[in-house]
Amino acid sequence: MGSGEKVAVFIFGGPGNPAPVTGWQGMTGIKALCPLLERGYRLVTVTRRRNMPEGHSIADMAGDYAQMTKAECGGRVGLVVGGSYGGMIGLYLAADYPDYFNHIAIVVAACEVHDPEGIDQQFAKALADGRLFAGGAIMSKTLFPDAGFAFLARLISGFFVRLRSGKPHEYLANDVMVETEAEAAFNAREALPRIKVPVLLIGGDILDYIGRA
Repeated sequence: MGSGEKVAVFIFGGPGNPAPVTGWQGMTGIKALCPLLERGYRLVTVTRRRNMPEGHSIADMAGDYAQMTKAECGGRVGLVVGGSYGGMIGLYLAADYPDYFNHIAIVVAACEVHDPEGIDQQFAKALADGRLFAGGAIMSKTLFPDAGFAFLARLISGFFVRLRSGKPHEYLANDVMVETEAEAAFNAREALPRIKVPVLLIGGDILDYIGRA
């Protein structure tokens, strides 16, 4: 989106690797980034690599984005914004590929994942099976943890995921499970000492992130 000379790359959250949603759905999904268009950026939304091999790690995914930047964006972009799962990838971009961007922002992500109930794994399995609405219902535990009406929370979350999901592609079932396995193994503490560039960290609760980013 946009036609500015500076390029901003947005890395989506996950697990889940659909095509970026376009039109009205796409704009509502990344509305917090739209002011970048007014500041002379061209906003590029990028999926994970398709048909990722088994054992493909989050560090490997960062390498994929670096390769994409080199091939498609002249080797360097003005800004990288990683949201949630994309922010986990952004940590490795900051650690291992700092020459590929001018600025980087990591939104609602940290160097490890705390998911004792395995909600992401359940969500990924539902997506892999093509049950998008069911996946959204599973995510209601994260989106509305204190909801008094569990059925209504599951219904809202199901519609939300169905709305925000792009058209499934032939490798979606594979990719979402590879992402989930990579998340389970994720611990970027060893990468933190390698980060020598400034990183903007943005925190908040999950509903705030979804509403704004």
